[in-house]
Amino acid sequence: MAIKHEFVKSTVEKLPATHPEVLFHFTSLFHLNRILMSKWITTTESNLTALESVSPRVVWMTDISTPHNHGLLFQDTMPDELNKTFYRISIRWNNHFKLWDKWSAETGIKPETKQAIIETAEAHETYKSWYISEHNIPINDWVTIEDVRTGRVLFKWENKKFLKIN
Repeated sequence: MAIKHEFVKSTVEKLPATHPEVLFHFTSLFHLNRILMSKWITTTESNLTALESVSPRVVWMTDISTPHNHGLLFQDTMPDELNKTFYRISIRWNNHFKLWDKWSAETGIKPETKQAIIETAEAHETYKSWYISEHNIPINDWVTIEDVRTGRVLFKWENKKFLKIN
């Protein structure tokens, strides 16, 4: 019986994960300061507001560690403090996270609205990496906060605390 148990255990350990262990939320300095003060990444009105009558509040995330082609930078002249490609918060997987592609269909988002979002974000290659949370994400679910431009870790979860790295 012990041999069978070990075989099952080793087989299960080799199976691929059905979801990523970590997701990434990109943000600006302006928003990062608010997030750090509140200790939550809060849901915000979705960018679907202009296109749909129903606009669920969500936190947007991706399983891609780079900020490109996610619709985060709407103009090249955006002030640095509002540039959402500068900071990356790594978040531990939570079972209430949902793939945006599947969630958008389940939520009843019109196909033309979905296509408009993908096109305006230039996300033809990345939209299948998008996840949403309909819940706020607390600080104890974060792993790190990094400056994307330098790769420097600014904060990290250690010993059950979120610590600033000097």
